[in-house]
Amino acid sequence: MLAELTDLHQLGGVEAGKRNLNNILGRVNQAHSFTHPILSVPNMPRISGPALLFDVKTIKDRMESMAKLARKFNVTPLLAVKCCNDPEFLGLAYKVLGGFDVSNIAEYSALPPRLDGKLVSIIAPALPDDLRDFTTKSNAVLVTLDSQVQLDQFFTQAPSIEYLLRVQGTDLLKNAKPADTAYYPQTRFGFTVSELDSLLKAPLLKERPPAGFHVHHGSEKNQVSTYKTIINNLSKLTKQFSQPVKYINLGGGWHLLNEAEISEVLQAARSHFPSPCSILVEPGRWYSGNAGLATGTIVNLSHAPGQVTNCTLNLSGKCHLEWSNPKFVAQVKLGYSNKRIVRFLGSSCYEADIIGQYLVPFSDDFATDTGIAPGKQVVFSNISPYSLSWNRSFNGVPLADVVWWQQAKEKRRR
Repeated sequence: MLAELTDLHQLGGVEAGKRNLNNILGRVNQAHSFTHPILSVPNMPRISGPALLFDVKTIKDRMESMAKLARKFNVTPLLAVKCCNDPEFLGLAYKVLGGFDVSNIAEYSALPPRLDGKLVSIIAPALPDDLRDFTTKSNAVLVTLDSQVQLDQFFTQAPSIEYLLRVQGTDLLKNAKPADTAYYPQTRFGFTVSELDSLLKAPLLKERPPAGFHVHHGSEKNQVSTYKTIINNLSKLTKQFSQPVKYINLGGGWHLLNEAEISEVLQAARSHFPSPCSILVEPGRWYSGNAGLATGTIVNLSHAPGQVTNCTLNLSGKCHLEWSNPKFVAQVKLGYSNKRIVRFLGSSCYEADIIGQYLVPFSDDFATDTGIAPGKQVVFSNISPYSLSWNRSFNGVPLADVVWWQQAKEKRRR
């Protein structure tokens, strides 16, 4: 049966790995083994080189689920283009979602040629020179500003586009009680609450006030309480306006929340910001869920001291798997009697090109039981679409093939 094994570094070491392995095998015992649409296809063709594979139906289903949730609360779901600018991914989003979040004209240019009825939200460390360039596809536009310099640049351009002010998520969370585990003390983006208090009193902003606020808290630990605290504190900020705000953008970082939790957050947002306020969300990784796999072939193998096996793959952690936390899809047998640490390494000469380290169970012969041997293909799950955007060559390592899997057919590109 198949099981997902988590990198020992993420678990906190070998002892934690043993506990995790026992939990995994307990689930396997109950016939809850790991499944994936691509792995379920009979006679799946062998891929000789490094590859990143995504199941199109899984992504489409998750986008439709988010859109359905959003309709329930009259919320607009966007796609953060930075998470994946592949035309296949963008095309799915165009069909299902309400628009896109972009940082520059290159990302905007990658979008479909017509965006009628869609919203494009611009938020960028460097404000574009001409915001009108983002209106050429018949889309609505909204821009977020996160510094006094950007405010000055915006008013110099004097566009008719509405603007939001970005609030530091860290500042909105710092006094949460109990302390929020998603809090971190510093961010390079946005205004603090005290800066906004002063800014909103400025004559220029009184004459042309912002249409609302944008907050993106980029923690890997965001939870329901994180968003509820942010929403509650944003609501306090809006009391400085003489009229209800037109927009609240809650940004991204949703990937650890399930549909019920997202529904709870959106309900809280709508209770603080009733219609006609437009609430925006910008998930990225959430849309891919468990759609992504990576495959590679073992090209070198050695046994290090301490029962550690080093496997070098033609798949590279540094070239192909950035912003993913790969889980090893292992073939396991119930009633195992042995365990071995397996360290998967990339094929570049860079010492730190490491995919992960996993505690792998086996019974008798390691290679026979696990399939870990020279020339064998191995599979990793939990691959983020961000890895497609970071897919690159270094040290002569080729780009990974990108495979969009659609049951009987597939689209492959490099």
